Amino acid sequence: LANTEATLSSTRTTMQSMLSQNAIAAGYNGDIIVSAVVNDDGIIAYLTVDASGETEGLGQKVMETDYLVQFLGKTLPLTLGADVDAATGATATSQAVVDAVNQIIK
Repeated sequence: LANTEATLSSTRTTMQSMLSQNAIAAGYNGDIIVSAVVNDDGIIAYLTVDASGETEGLGQKVMETDYLVQFLGKTLPLTLGADVDAATGATATSQAVVDAVNQIIK
């Protein structure tokens, strides 16, 4: 029983330290809302982006899995162009995503 309680306590501590955090940054056409799970070492474990106010086919690309996957496993802070690439035709929106993600560690 003691081992089970210790395991539960450890799991609870891990989960509390990895709760989703939100941040907002100004995009090209409006606010970009980022929700991320970052572990204690500043490594991104999960990321979603709401850029629904951005231009369809351009800025909205930052919400797609193909774009977001490049953030996973990266350590904060990030730099656009060095750590992650911009979505084609959406540099301002991509920078807003990076800015919002970086706010999470401040």
